[in-house]
Amino acid sequence: MTYLRPGVPGFLTIVRALARLDAEVLCMAPGLAPDAARQLVTRRLRIALGPVDLPPLLQQADLAIGYGNAGFSTQALLAGVPLLMRPRHVEQALFAQRVEALGAGRLLAGRLDTQGVVAAVQALLDEPACRQAARAFAQRHRDFTPQAAIDKTLAAIEQRFLAALGRCAASAGRRCTGAPQGMPSLTSFASHTHTDPQAFHPPLIRLQHSAPNPQGRRLLWALLALLAFLIVWALVGRLDIVAVADGKLVPASYLKIVQPSEAGIVKEILVREGETVRAGQVLMRMDALMTEADDLSAIATEHARRRLQLIRIDAELSGRPLPAPADAPATLAQEAAAQYRANREALAAALAEERSSLVKAQQELAAARQQKERLEAVLPHYREQDKAYEKMVKEGFAGGLMGSDKRRERIEKEQELATKRTSSPPPSPPSTSRSKNSGRSRRTTSAVCTPSAWRRRASSTA
Repeated sequence: MTYLRPGVPGFLTIVRALARLDAEVLCMAPGLAPDAARQLVTRRLRIALGPVDLPPLLQQADLAIGYGNAGFSTQALLAGVPLLMRPRHVEQALFAQRVEALGAGRLLAGRLDTQGVVAAVQALLDEPACRQAARAFAQRHRDFTPQAAIDKTLAAIEQRFLAALGRCAASAGRRCTGAPQGMPSLTSFASHTHTDPQAFHPPLIRLQHSAPNPQGRRLLWALLALLAFLIVWALVGRLDIVAVADGKLVPASYLKIVQPSEAGIVKEILVREGETVRAGQVLMRMDALMTEADDLSAIATEHARRRLQLIRIDAELSGRPLPAPADAPATLAQEAAAQYRANREALAAALAEERSSLVKAQQELAAARQQKERLEAVLPHYREQDKAYEKMVKEGFAGGLMGSDKRRERIEKEQELATKRTSSPPPSPPSTSRSKNSGRSRRTTSAVCTPSAWRRRASSTA
């Protein structure tokens, strides 16, 4: 049996060495992770992570391995089990040396390795003297109880205290042979306080000898009962499932939807439900009164629209205001009036544009005529200068370059005058009667040709 701490150096070395022994080993390792414990467990090595009852296990043990701590080592010696100890601090080292002096155990000193630990364990198991010394210790202290140990310790403390108190009184010239009057003894004090001996034990020992809190067990049983109830309800109980969705009712009988291409009122039904019908058979008759009324109304509206269009066209051709027939619908009359105003405004805009173009053309023609007259007036002077310079060049009074410049000026003016004569038409003779006749003829021609064209255009537009 071993009692080891995972956080102490050398833990893995000792555990691996114990796993190689040909013996059953129980290792108490509080604080070791379960995953690490599963990796270390073998067929002969078992690891306890929680509290265990030491006395019955120590009665079956041949060797105990620990750190020399007082609790575990004392219980092992009281059970007559020899000890192999690896102390961690001074108190444990002193305790281990005392055990080794009794011959009931050995120290595991020096550097730890697997072979050394195995050899030390085998040597201690094969040495009967240590086992006999441990059993002798257990025999001597077979009447040992924690309460007796406490009483003995208190008595020793009391004796030492009284002795020290007597020495102090003797040095002061007074003799003290007993306890001061009124001062209770430590033993009576301990008996009156009802001290629990287990209060001085390590926590693990206290857990072994004290009952756990029942609240945790009750909570566990309650959770298990709740889980069992949920499982049974899931297996036996029924839960209604309600699904909400859109659907369509489809009749199971021989119902068919019969509807005409145009909406109306059914006047007569010629078949009964369930009767067999043929293709092309008349099933019902519709009331044609509303259909005929709609057709007559549409024809009357179209006739009124066409008549208003003709009136509007005649008014536009003659330039008169648009008359409003009394029997025409108000909506159609408003449409015709709006169309008449739009056409008149468009005609006025076109006439204004043509007049502005005419004025601009007349102004350009007047300017061209003035420039042509100016050129005709100055061109003889340029010709005379050209002839004079030509004569002076021949006689040597002027240079040839000056004569060439005058010739060039004369040619430019002649070409400019020819261009103006080509671009500007000749002026018409001032005949008032002829202008009036030609204007009348133009107006007559346009008056003759336009009405039929306007009527054809209006009819095609309508």
